[in-house]
Amino acid sequence: MVQFFHDCRGIFFLGNWKGPFGGRPWANIAALGEQYWCGEVTSATFVDRMFDLRHNTGAVFNKHAMVYDQYNGKTLDRQLNLKRQVMSVSQKFVALTSCHSEVNDQITSFYEEGNQKGVWNE
Repeated sequence: MVQFFHDCRGIFFLGNWKGPFGGRPWANIAALGEQYWCGEVTSATFVDRMFDLRHNTGAVFNKHAMVYDQYNGKTLDRQLNLKRQVMSVSQKFVALTSCHSEVNDQITSFYEEGNQKGVWNE
């Protein structure tokens, strides 16, 4: 797997890629995959950085309604910028959920359970 991502990174950095495929954005994705499989980044860091790559202006993220429902690039940018800000979990939850008219029930339950158990205390 490491060799695959290593080779992809090199291939995407080379050549005259045009359109939405290849080039530096894809090389960055492959580099991150290589770092993950080499154990240089944790799973949480991998997911966080992959989301931040904003590949194809977020089109790669249309797997969940919190990201693709009534997709708007400004909303995604706002969400990414809020995610990067240093704030408590409670503040971040309020800020990020304000970006969406509907929040996944599992996320809300997870947050509320953590709140009840005092996990999010500062």
